[in-house]
Amino acid sequence: MAKISEEELNKLIESDRKLKDRYKKQNEYLAGKYDRLNFTVPAGKKAEVEAAAKSAGVSLNAFCRDAVMEAAEKVLNGSGSAAPDQLPEQEEQTQDRPEDLPPFM
Repeated sequence: MAKISEEELNKLIESDRKLKDRYKKQNEYLAGKYDRLNFTVPAGKKAEVEAAAKSAGVSLNAFCRDAVMEAAEKVLNGSGSAAPDQLPEQEEQTQDRPEDLPPFM
């Protein structure tokens, strides 16, 4: 393994510090401007959503954000329901779930 000089090591340490400072500032900015939502999809469905986003020519984040905002707007305007109708596949999954899990899992 090649040895690096103390000067090179100090440059790397300084570079790492600057990068961490930049990330910290970005995160502080984003925390003030945006809210974060985390959600799950059934196993194997993430790839489908990613493919749909790619097909639409947008990022996965933009695709999911726009879908959620559109659904929320419909519900709040009274032109949509709070949850989509359950598909037969979803009903089967609900029946197979352990009783101790909340319905949203």
